[in-house]
Amino acid sequence: MTNLNPPSPFILQQIDSWLADQPENIAKQPIQLVDLACGSGRHITEILSQKYKCTLQITAVDIDRQSLETLNISADSTSNITPVWLDLEGEGLDLGVALSGQLFDLVLVTNYLHRPLLSQIFALVRPGGRLLYETFGQGNSDFGRPSNPDFLLQEGELASAMPEGFSIQYQFFGQRQDLYPTITPAIICQFSAQRQRKHPLRPTD
Repeated sequence: MTNLNPPSPFILQQIDSWLADQPENIAKQPIQLVDLACGSGRHITEILSQKYKCTLQITAVDIDRQSLETLNISADSTSNITPVWLDLEGEGLDLGVALSGQLFDLVLVTNYLHRPLLSQIFALVRPGGRLLYETFGQGNSDFGRPSNPDFLLQEGELASAMPEGFSIQYQFFGQRQDLYPTITPAIICQFSAQRQRKHPLRPTD
């Protein structure tokens, strides 16, 4: 699929926020990021252009094989991108198994909703990692597509689906122009949740 929309400021700000909270030695540890239903890779392309000091290992997941191939070719030779061709709505899909049991520091989902996957998406987040989700919300039919309620989040739906061990970092539900006056009107949901780190065992006396 071709997506001419610019990358989401929310997604980029949340990545910056998470990276800023990490220890100083983070540059020595590869950051694992997955972009689900990445489409043409607008966020991946922008993330790579930021030239972060840390090493990013990016998994790009989409049903469109051609988009994944184009993204991989367009990235420079030093980029660590693993394209994964996957039907996220395939019957009986086990997302964790499809991604080889890997956990991620940053899990991105934008302009995509398949409710049966929500619990599996949360499960991809590594302790200390963050889920970043932005898509259209209920009421967007007043402004255009998508208008099918199957593709529109309800207010508070992601918070209700959030399992134990996560804390909400940020959430917004409402008119997009309230945040970005120059962008066409739409009802959107922005949601960021961080998985709690596992407490290390206390040292023995």
